[in-house]
Amino acid sequence: MLNHLGKQIQKFQRFPFLYEGQFGLEKEAQRVTTAGELATTKHPASLGSSRSHPYLKTNFAETQTKVVTDRFSSIHKMYQQLQGLDAVLTQNLAPTERLWPLSMPPQLPADQTIKLTTVTAQKHAYRKQLIAKDGLKQQMISAIRLNFSLPTRLLLVLYEDHYQDKYDSYLEFHNAAYLKVAQNYQRYRYILTYLFGASPLAETNFYQSGQAKPAKLVRSLASSQKYGYANQTASQISFASLAQYVQGITTYVRQGKLANSREFSVPVQLQGRKLSKLTSEGVTYLELSNLELDPFTLDGISEVDLDFMQIFFIYMLILPSMPQQKLTSILQLAAEQHEQVALEDPTKASTLQAQLTEFIQEMQKFSVDFAAPHRLQIAVKRMAERVIDFKKTPAYLLSQQVSQQSLSQFAVKQANAAYTQQTQAVYQLRGYQDLSLSTQALLRAAFQAGLQVEVLDRQDNLVKLSYQEQTEIIKQGSLTSKDNQLGGELSANKTVLKKLLGAAGFAVPMSAEYRTQATALTDFPDYAKRGVVVKPRRGHSGAGVTVFKLPPKRAAYAVAVSTAFKFDRTIMVESFVAGSQYRFLVIGGKVKAVLEQIPANVVGDGRSTIQQLIEKKNLTRGEKQTKPMEKIPLDGATLANLTQQGLQLTTIPVRGNLVYLGDTANPVTGGDAVDMTTDVDVSYCHLAERVAAELKLTVAGVDLFIDNPYKAVTDEHPELGMVLSVTNQPSLIEHLFPYFGEAQPVAQQLLQFLFPKAFH
Repeated sequence: MLNHLGKQIQKFQRFPFLYEGQFGLEKEAQRVTTAGELATTKHPASLGSSRSHPYLKTNFAETQTKVVTDRFSSIHKMYQQLQGLDAVLTQNLAPTERLWPLSMPPQLPADQTIKLTTVTAQKHAYRKQLIAKDGLKQQMISAIRLNFSLPTRLLLVLYEDHYQDKYDSYLEFHNAAYLKVAQNYQRYRYILTYLFGASPLAETNFYQSGQAKPAKLVRSLASSQKYGYANQTASQISFASLAQYVQGITTYVRQGKLANSREFSVPVQLQGRKLSKLTSEGVTYLELSNLELDPFTLDGISEVDLDFMQIFFIYMLILPSMPQQKLTSILQLAAEQHEQVALEDPTKASTLQAQLTEFIQEMQKFSVDFAAPHRLQIAVKRMAERVIDFKKTPAYLLSQQVSQQSLSQFAVKQANAAYTQQTQAVYQLRGYQDLSLSTQALLRAAFQAGLQVEVLDRQDNLVKLSYQEQTEIIKQGSLTSKDNQLGGELSANKTVLKKLLGAAGFAVPMSAEYRTQATALTDFPDYAKRGVVVKPRRGHSGAGVTVFKLPPKRAAYAVAVSTAFKFDRTIMVESFVAGSQYRFLVIGGKVKAVLEQIPANVVGDGRSTIQQLIEKKNLTRGEKQTKPMEKIPLDGATLANLTQQGLQLTTIPVRGNLVYLGDTANPVTGGDAVDMTTDVDVSYCHLAERVAAELKLTVAGVDLFIDNPYKAVTDEHPELGMVLSVTNQPSLIEHLFPYFGEAQPVAQQLLQFLFPKAFH
C-alpha cells in the first residue's frame, strides 16, 4: 500500500520534507588501563551519579561507559553534542585510564571480578538472569545505537494528500510507515554490516570453555548471530504487523522466554512511550542497535557515517514494501545473507559483491533523483568507495592490525592517541568551538554536572541549561537572568557608572566627557602635564583605549582621541592612576576569583630580539579569542610604545629585563592574566562585592586599580582601591586558564550559584 511514496514525493516536490527527522545516539565503550586491561575503578566521581546523569552513564558493567545524546533535528547538531560529551567523558577519566576503541571487549578477567553497575534490586536480578542465559562476556560487547524518527511533516502531507482513503486514521498510516522501514532495514542490514563491520576477532578468553569460535578473521563478530550478542528468542518475533510485533514480545515475556521487554534485542526495534501503547499511541522512533565502534575515528563513528545512516533510513521508506505473503521467507533469506557477510573473510571481496554493487548504485541514483542535500550525496559516494574497494572497509583495515591473533596492541595505541587528542586543548570543547571560550567552559562544566544543555543561538552565544524543573538562559558564558537589564546598561556606560559610584562614595578616576574631537583637542592643555587615559564611553576588552602614563604629546593625544571616537560617539578622558589593574569576579554577591591584569610584555633572555621574544610567547596564544591568552600584536601601537621607550623590535633586552609592549592591561590585547585569588587583601574583595551590590549585579567583573594588593583599603584611604570599570558579562576563561597561577573553577561556581540543587 506504501509502494508509491517515492512517486508521490517526486511528483509534488516534497524533497525538503524528506530529509527532516529527529536523531539521537547512544554509544558504549569500556574503560581500560593504559596497558589495555579492564579498569577496576568506579565510574568517575567527578561526573556524579551515572544513574541520574542525562548524558554520561554506565551500561551493564561499571567499566562500560555510555554516552547518550539528546534528540536533534539534524545529524550535524547531534554529532556536535556527541563530540562535546566524548571530550568531557575522556577529560574526567583517571590519568591512567583510556576508552577502549573496539566493540569487542579487551581481554577480560574472571567473571567474578567484573563489577556490575549499581542498580536497583529488580534490575540487578534481571542482569543476573541475562548472565545465566547468555554469559557475562557477551554483555561486555559495546555498540552504537542510533535512534531515528521519520519526518513528521512529510508523513502528515502524504497522508492528507494521498492516503486518507486507504487508512482508517493518520496513526495507522504513521505506524505503517515505520513498520515498512523496519522491515526493509532487516532485509538490507547486510549492507551496513559490510560497510561498518569492525570486529574481525575476539580476544583469547572471550569464548567460554568448549564454545566454537571462527577459524579465521571475519567481518563482524559482534553482529553475528552465531558469535555476537544475539537473542535467539528475540529473532523469532514477527514484524508482519505492529500488532504481531507487540503481541510476540508480550507473549514471550509472559512465558518467561524474555525477562522483560528490554531484553528484546534485535538490529532494529520499534519504540514508543510504552510497548503496550505502541499501536494506540504510535511508534515514536526506530532504534538501530547493530553499529560497531570504528577505532579509526575519534568518536567511534564519523559524521559521514551518520549522514549515510540518515539517507539509508529514508531509502528504506522509499523502497517497495515486501509482499506480505513472502515476508517471512524474504526476511529469513536476509538473515542468512547478513550472517554470510558478517562471517566472511574481510581480506577478500564480499561473496555478495554483485548485490552490494547494485544496491549502492541504486542508492546513488536515489540521492540524485530525490535531491538529497550535498552532504548526504557525499556520504553515499564515500560508502560506494567501500563497496568498490573492500580494502577501505573498517574490517579490512583492522585485519591489517592483527598481531599474534590479537588487536590489543593496536587498540591501546588508538586509545592513547584519542586520549591525547581529547586532553590537549581542554579550553576548547569539541563540537562547540565556534562559541566563545567562556561559553564553551560553561557548557563543559554543565555537561560534567549533569545539567541538560541546549544551544539556542550559536552566533549570540545563547544557551539554555536545565535541571529538574529549573531553567536558566545564559549569554556569553556569564550573563544570566539573575541580573536586571538596567544594571548591565549602567555598567556599560562609563560616564554614568563613574557618577553613580562616585556619588555612592567609591573612589573613581577624575574624568571629562567629549562628544566632538574639536572640544577634546581644545582641552589638551589641561592634560599636557599629567598622565591620562583616553577611551570610548562604551566599550569592552580594551578596544579604543589609549593609556598615557606620562604627559602626552599633542599629536599622540590627537591620535588617541580619533581612535576612541571610532568606537563610540562619546569619549572620556580620565586621569591616569598609578598601580596595577585587578579583575574581581563576583558570583552570587561574593568574589570567587581575582586576576592581576598585566599589559603585554616580554622578558629578555639576553640573546633574543624583542620580535623573537614576542614570536616565541605567541606560540601558545591565539587570535580572535581562540585561546585563553591573545597573541601580542605586532602593530603600530606596539611599535609606538617601543619607540617611546627608546627600543626597537631588533633590540636585545638584558636577561630578566621586563619590556612592556602595551599600556592596556587586558588579556584580549595581548596582556597576561595572573591569578591572585588567595594573595590579594580581603578588603579589596569586599570592595568589589559592594560595587556589584550597588549596581544590583549578582554576576560581575569589577576592575580595580590597586597600588599595593597586600595593603588593606580603608574608609580613610579609599584611593587605594580605585574603581576603573564594571562589566555584567565577565569573561570566565582567564580565571580557568591563567597565564600564571592557580586555575579557579569559576564555571562550576557559576553553575552552583544558578543550580544549587544540582550540587547537593
